[in-house]
Formats: sequence, C-alpha cells, structure tokens
Amino acid sequence: GNKTYKSSFCYLREKAKEYYENANEDVAVALNGDETALYNHWLNYGKAEGRNASMVFNAKYYLEVNPSVKAVVGNDYIAAYEHFVTTGLLAGLESSPVFDVKYYLEANQDVAEVFANDYVKAANHFNSNALAEGRRGSGNFDYTVYRACNTDVEDLYDDYIEGYYIHYINHGRAEGRTGGLAADGSGSGHGA
Repeated sequence: GNKTYKSSFCYLREKAKEYYENANEDVAVALNGDETALYNHWLNYGKAEGRNASMVFNAKYYLEVNPSVKAVVGNDYIAAYEHFVTTGLLAGLESSPVFDVKYYLEANQDVAEVFANDYVKAANHFNSNALAEGRRGSGNFDYTVYRACNTDVEDLYDDYIEGYYIHYINHGRAEGRTGGLAADGSGSGHGA
C-alpha cells in the first residue's frame, strides 16, 4: 500500500538525497551535502516550504491541479504531502509537472503490464528508472523537446538529464517555456 511509497519517498535514500540536493542548491550549499542534515532540513523545513524531494511529487503543483484537495488543505504543503501519500497517489491524482501516474502507465505499456494499476509501484518505478530508460512521465513534459527548445538550458545541463527536469519544475514552467506536447499532441505543454 501507500506505506511503501511513503517510506521510499520521505527517507532521503541516495536518489532522493541527490535530487533534493540538486533541486535546492541553496540548501545543499548551506549544508555542504550532508545526507543527515539534508534529510532533517526536508523533514523540518523543506516539506512546509513546498520544496521537492522527488520528481513524483510537487506540493505547489499538486494543489494547483487538484482544486478539491486545495479546498480541504489550503496552502498547507505538509497536509498536501500527507494527502498525496495516503490518498492522492492511490487515486491516481496528477502530482508533478513532470509526472502523472495515469499517463505514465498509459504511455509505458510494459510498465503497466508489470504493475497493472498499482500506482505506488509505478511511481517508484518512475522515480528509480524513468530517466535512465528514457521514459516520459507526463504529457506536459518531454526533456528532449525542452532541451531542443531551450538552448540556454542545454548549455547548463548538456547530458545531465535530471537537470532539465529540475530546471523545468523550478523555473521553466513558471517562465512559460515549452515543456513538450500535451498528451493529445496539441499545444506546447506549458502546463501553466
């Protein structure tokens, strides 16, 4: 059930630690990359500030695209996170500008065949395997399109694929940069 996702998400294992460090450079510099300090920062401050520890969940986006959740929790990012790990993921709610579990399973039939409609396992698969396997997690974002349309970002990240995701989540979407085509092939995938 959701305990599997919650435990793998909230404890900053190597991948999550690396993501949190890369997505929150101000914190990484201040804490000198110390894994325990990074985890404690996320637990004590980062969650409340809406900072990302994974590409699977973004509290600000989650509340933006799920108004029924926002109606219940307001702008409380900790409550949004708790809702996601106890209810939202299990219901298949869209949770990040670069990840939508229903899209992920639909677009990756081999993953769907293995995990069926187990959204927790699918989210863990995306978090652990998607970048290395070149899988797209959302109809709103394709890093190859983002890279091709934003040469200044390409100059920053070159072949560091996760950098494109982090940049889009932290900057590109808010700046109205093209993230890719929408799931139906229309629009620019701005996601705004």
